[in-house]
Amino acid sequence: MFQRSTNQACGRFLWLIIILLFLFAGLPSNCPAAARGSSQTTAIETATFDLLANGRLIGNGWFASPAGFAVTAAHLLAENDSVEISSPAAGRRKADVIAVDRAHDLALLRIPRDGDFFPYLPISSRKPTVGQAVFSYGSALFRHQLHFQGIVSKTRPHFEWNARNQCYSQVYLLSAMTPKGLSGAPWVNDRNEVVGMQSGMMTWKGALMGTAFVTPAEAIAYLLKHKRPRPAATLGLQVAETMEGGAAANLSSSGLLVTRVLADSPAAQSGISKGDRILTLNGRKILYRDDFLSTVRNTGEGQKLLLEIKRGTESRKLTITPRPLSAGGRS
Repeated sequence: MFQRSTNQACGRFLWLIIILLFLFAGLPSNCPAAARGSSQTTAIETATFDLLANGRLIGNGWFASPAGFAVTAAHLLAENDSVEISSPAAGRRKADVIAVDRAHDLALLRIPRDGDFFPYLPISSRKPTVGQAVFSYGSALFRHQLHFQGIVSKTRPHFEWNARNQCYSQVYLLSAMTPKGLSGAPWVNDRNEVVGMQSGMMTWKGALMGTAFVTPAEAIAYLLKHKRPRPAATLGLQVAETMEGGAAANLSSSGLLVTRVLADSPAAQSGISKGDRILTLNGRKILYRDDFLSTVRNTGEGQKLLLEIKRGTESRKLTITPRPLSAGGRS
């Protein structure tokens, strides 16, 4: 009797061990940064670098290929800057700007090699999903070697006005308290594959709001492969949703309020002015800025858009041809 009870107890214990092993094996892999392996941490640290312009630390970047091609944020660089990188793996070296994609706030750099190959981070072929944990590493406000964690909060195309690039940048959104100065740093998944690049963050009256703007991986992959930006169109204007308040609060709930028109832009040449309200685009009513900008951004070269504009009490329709964003400077 005692032997039988002992065998039963051993059997139950063995089954308990098997169940626990099964449960642990099924845990999700996108765990907090503290639980990541040391090899994963080392990979992102060695592939990331400080970005310097005229000898001053201005942001971050990372190697995207072993041949010395690297990525950073376009808004960090001015036309005549002397650009360098500083990293544990490559030391301090001069960098050449190969291509700029202002529509996605990207700059492609090339760092000369001395026969060696740089550690790099591959681009993820899988889009991040809402709720997924992602990780970043870089320098911010002259504090080095900082680790960050974020949660993907919105993956649909979103557009934020970039004052340095003088255009909208297409991004997606993370729930992450990222400080100023992290621009150009990579965001990676639990496999150390790049899912985006830090472009900016949401602020209100100078205070951080806990939301980061991240350039999508597919735009990075295109720039790296073709050494030129993905085609994108612009009207050269800035708009606000009527529900945003201020002057727009006195308007009806439909349409977008034009808050700025760039000189010599397609919008300016078509007679659109600040204060106008865009009611429809190609015959469809407009409510959200992202929907309007997505249509404009994906307009093919030479194609025209039909807008209905209201100024005061008068409405009129006009045909406008967007311009490639890469042409004519930062517009």
